[in-house]
Amino acid sequence: MMIKLLFLFSLVSASTPSASKVECDSVKEGVFRIPFTGELEGEFSELERHKEYQIERVSFNDNIIRYNLKWIDNCTYLLFDRKAIQGELPFPGKTTDTLKVEIYNVSEMLYEAQLSSNFSEIKMDVKVYKAE
Repeated sequence: MMIKLLFLFSLVSASTPSASKVECDSVKEGVFRIPFTGELEGEFSELERHKEYQIERVSFNDNIIRYNLKWIDNCTYLLFDRKAIQGELPFPGKTTDTLKVEIYNVSEMLYEAQLSSNFSEIKMDVKVYKAE
């Protein structure tokens, strides 16, 4: 009887899908959009991500901001050393300010991520749409 139970358990274990690992390679570089809601509905932030930097453009102003980018694992990256390429920085900050982006879901049309930082306790979940 014990052998039958072990055999049955091994069959069930083998056929049960394991927790799927999120694959983030498709969103490591490219052009993406984060739509705004509320009063700014219809506006968006466009992200142009390259291997070592990310450029952000906001649809309702002329500001273009560049961040240095460092991947710390397959689905987590840091944005730091923020500089205005055009216009002004939208809010003051320190040179040590760092944003952390943890991607937890990737689909054909979008990815979902949690944003956090070293300068605030606030964490925010966002949906980022592929623009290409």
